[in-house]
Amino acid sequence: MSKKVPPPGQELLERPDDPRYLSASRARRRPVPAIPDASDRWFPIVRSWYNSLKLSGQTDLWQPSDWTTAVLAAETYDRYMRSGNGQVLMVFNRLSERLGVTEIDRKRARIELTNDMAVDSDHEKANEAVISWKGRLGVVR
Repeated sequence: MSKKVPPPGQELLERPDDPRYLSASRARRRPVPAIPDASDRWFPIVRSWYNSLKLSGQTDLWQPSDWTTAVLAAETYDRYMRSGNGQVLMVFNRLSERLGVTEIDRKRARIELTNDMAVDSDHEKANEAVISWKGRLGVVR
């Protein structure tokens, strides 16, 4: 008897033990008690980097352990500024990547920041333009 071959991608859904299968555990989000302040002993650029995290959208998802990691990253950045040691800088880069600090880090982690306040004021004009171009290109609507 031949084995039925599932459609492409379906085998991932049927084999949770497969390492390609990605699943997410869910837990209740707890309120963050208090975000630690930047240390006065850090270099000004380090304080600026750390304070900028408070303004970044991805930190809306952060929990206390993420903020602790951010403090560790800032401490590491400050240590690099004082020593100039490239290995310390590599540790800082790794920590900041894990925190999703840059746009590319967020894309790798599949985190997308959206602007719910943005309104497309010319939505109808955009639709008309697309339809017009489809017509010019001979695409049937």
